[in-house]
Amino acid sequence: MHFSSNKSADFIILLIIFVTMFFGINVLTNLGYAIGGDEGAGLQKILPSFYGALLLVLAYILCVVDRGRFYLHRKVEFRFLGFISIFIIFIYFKKLSGIGSFLPNTIVLPVLLSILLKSSNHLALSKVRKLIIWFLVINASLAITERFLSLHFFYPAIEKNLDNYGFRSTALQNHPLNNALLTTVILSFILISDLGNKKKYLLFSLGILSILCFGSRSSLMGALLLLFIYESRKLFIKPKDLYSKFIRVFLPISFLLVLGAIYFLITSTAFGERLVSKGFFDEGADVRIQVFSMFNYVTPRDLLWGSSDSFIDNVKSSAGVNIIENFWLIWILRYGIFFTIALTYFLIAFLKHLLSEYSKFHKWYLIGMFLLIASTNISLASTTVAISVFVICSYSFLSITSIETKQLHSR
Repeated sequence: MHFSSNKSADFIILLIIFVTMFFGINVLTNLGYAIGGDEGAGLQKILPSFYGALLLVLAYILCVVDRGRFYLHRKVEFRFLGFISIFIIFIYFKKLSGIGSFLPNTIVLPVLLSILLKSSNHLALSKVRKLIIWFLVINASLAITERFLSLHFFYPAIEKNLDNYGFRSTALQNHPLNNALLTTVILSFILISDLGNKKKYLLFSLGILSILCFGSRSSLMGALLLLFIYESRKLFIKPKDLYSKFIRVFLPISFLLVLGAIYFLITSTAFGERLVSKGFFDEGADVRIQVFSMFNYVTPRDLLWGSSDSFIDNVKSSAGVNIIENFWLIWILRYGIFFTIALTYFLIAFLKHLLSEYSKFHKWYLIGMFLLIASTNISLASTTVAISVFVICSYSFLSITSIETKQLHSR
C-alpha cells in the first residue's frame, strides 16, 4: 500500500498542519484546551497536532508494504527519534523537565511532520504552501488589527505578554516573540521561493508590519537582514540582462526607502511604541548579558549534566536574574553541556537534511538566520511550533521539479 497516493492521508496531513499553525497555545486555551496551564490535565500539555501526527505515522508504518525502503528514506528522522528516546530516559531518571511538553511539542512534532511530508506529491505540497501563505496573511492581519484596537482577540495564555512598555499583539501563536519568529521563518522561505516578485514583496511587507506589532527587535533586524542578503546576492549572479542591470541601481535606493519607511513607522506611529519606549538596547538586552553571571553559582557537574528547574530558579535568584532570554542557556542549565551538544548536532543534521534539495547558499542562509533569530529569545526552550513551521516550509517551498524528484525517491 502506498500511503502517498491516498487522498485521505493527504487530507489528514493538511488538517494536522492547519491545526499546528492556526491553533496556538492562546487559541487552544480560549477554546478550553488548557495547554501550558497548571489547571490543565497532563495529556493537555501536548499539542493536539502531535497526537494526530503520531497516530498517522504509526498508521504509515503498519500499512506500508516495503518497510525497509520506508525506513531507509527516513533514516535521519528515525535516528533523531532514537536519540530523543535516550534523551527522554536521561530526563526521566534525572527528574528534569521537558518530557511532558518541550520534547513532544517542540522537537518530536517536526520530526513526525517530516516523516509524513516526505511522501507527499507536489499537488498536496502546493496546498500546504497555500495554507502557509494564508496563515501569514491572516496572522499578520490579526496582529495589525489587534495593535490598532489594543485588544487581543485570543487572550494570551501568560500575562507576561502584556508588558509595561506598550501593547504587543499575540495573534494566533500566543507569545509575541514566538509569533515574530514564525513570521520570519516563513518570510525567509518566501524570499527564496519561485513566487513572483510582486507577491513576494507584498507578503514581506505585510510580515514586517506584523513584526512591528509583535514588538520584536531581533526579528525586525533579522527580517531586514534577510531582505538585504537576498537582494545583494542578485548583484553577484552574472547580471546579463537589462533587468539585472536596473537592479544594480534600484537596490541601494529601494533599501534606503524601506529603511526610511520602517523608521517612520517606528518613530511616528503606534506600530513602534514598544521599540521606541524600550530602544534597541534596553533592560531586556542588559538581562541577556547579566544572565551569564549565573554560571558563578553552578558547579562543573551541573553544567555537564543539567539541573532541575527549582535549582535553576535558586541560581537565578542568587544572580539577580528574573528571566533567561536565550534558549541555549536554558538548554545548558537544564540538560547540561553534553546533551545540549548532542541535541544541537541532531537538530542541525535534521535541518540540513530537510534542505538537501536546496542550494548550499540557501541551506545555510535559512538555517543560519533561523538559529540566529531564535537565539535572541527562549522560544526553542518552551512549547513552540517554530521548528515544525521550518519543516513545513522546507517541503512546500521547493520547486515543483524538486518536489516530484524527492517524492519519487522517498516511496
